[in-house]
Amino acid sequence: MIKQSLMAIAIAATIMSCAKQEPAVETKLDSATSAAATMPEPIAVKYEYYGDSIATTDAISTADLLAKTEGQKDEDTLQTRITGEIIESCANKGCWVSIKAPNNEQLTMRFKGYKFFVPTSGLEGKTLVADGISHWVVNSVADLKKEAKEEGKSKAEIAAITKPERYLEFTASGVAIAQ
Repeated sequence: MIKQSLMAIAIAATIMSCAKQEPAVETKLDSATSAAATMPEPIAVKYEYYGDSIATTDAISTADLLAKTEGQKDEDTLQTRITGEIIESCANKGCWVSIKAPNNEQLTMRFKGYKFFVPTSGLEGKTLVADGISHWVVNSVADLKKEAKEEGKSKAEIAAITKPERYLEFTASGVAIAQ
């Protein structure tokens, strides 16, 4: 009889606890806890390295590089680590790559002293991290016209070149390309 009474009490308690509504409790998480609770596990990125050994952390974007170098004189340089998406690489030797920059522009990257090269194809769309020095390059009107002629541009297009071109270039001592 005691067994049956205990069983009846247990069943009644279970039924009542299911029917019982708890007041809503709002749990507040700080931003770090909230981000950790919703962020998936980080995926390890594998890199292929070329040139000097480099770290792949603390790199700035091409937009940040352009902002930092905006007021520089032609002879000024900036030692930094950058990251960006590869648009293309030199198809002959792998002696340069073009990196996506803001406003549909490109940043040309060459490799220090031609001591190393990257693959000549298959890099498009991959992320690159590089240590090196940025510097401004000025192409004269004569050099631009010569280049345009070599590219097979029309006489009208060549004649339209009237101003030198100034652009930012990056000389990398080491490169890591995400796989």
